[in-house]
Amino acid sequence: MDKLRNTFNKLTLIMDGEPAIYMADPVWREIAVSVWDVDKDGYIIENEANIGRRIDFSQYSNGNKIKILDLSNLVYDIRGCNLLTGVKEVYFGKSINSDRMPYQCFMNNTSIELLDMGDYLVQTERMVCEGATNLRKVVLSKKLIRIDGRAFKGCISLEEVSDIPDTCTGIYGDYNVESFRNCSSLKKLVVGAGVVKIGGSTFRDCTSMENFYIKAITPPAMGDNCFTNNPCNIYVPRGSGDAYKTATNWSTYADRIYEYDF
Repeated sequence: MDKLRNTFNKLTLIMDGEPAIYMADPVWREIAVSVWDVDKDGYIIENEANIGRRIDFSQYSNGNKIKILDLSNLVYDIRGCNLLTGVKEVYFGKSINSDRMPYQCFMNNTSIELLDMGDYLVQTERMVCEGATNLRKVVLSKKLIRIDGRAFKGCISLEEVSDIPDTCTGIYGDYNVESFRNCSSLKKLVVGAGVVKIGGSTFRDCTSMENFYIKAITPPAMGDNCFTNNPCNIYVPRGSGDAYKTATNWSTYADRIYEYDF
């Protein structure tokens, strides 16, 4: 009994004090402590963690890859990703206290080549990668619900975009359009069955695009000039050809709309 009592007393001493947040990933632990550890004791306690703070990722260029992992409720904003130099691959993990890829997150970035949204971010903010001239591949969330305006505008090296899933209802912005304008290296794009709205000039100046596939049976509402200076063939579901060829703005491209068995 005395031995058990002594063990209990030791455990009590060990657990004495305030609970602290521990992050297993050493890179994120270093970042989190530098941002939230106000009293500089090496730990983040509850009161410190409850204060929303911004992280400037321009300070944390760590080799060629950066994984934006699970920060739970610690982060409400991300800034400075456009300043990352040397980072070629970016992977988003669990929630960053939002369901959206942050506004202008990688705008004008010149090093990133691969962007993987993961499955927790379900929409992009506007201009998220506009002018990211070295971006070559984008892996969209399988639960994506919207691509905002000018999200990938001017990504002149973008060659591959994963299929836009059926969960996505729109490719447009609140007041911006041109989501994929001037993606001049993109040859193919597949849009899921759920899309109901596409903003104006969305695929304009995609001069290398050969094939555009859209699975929506009913033609989505589409703005002006979507396929201006874009030579692609447009493939729509079998039986929907006439509907697309006579729909507003789609009719401009009637001579290159073909039915396709998805």
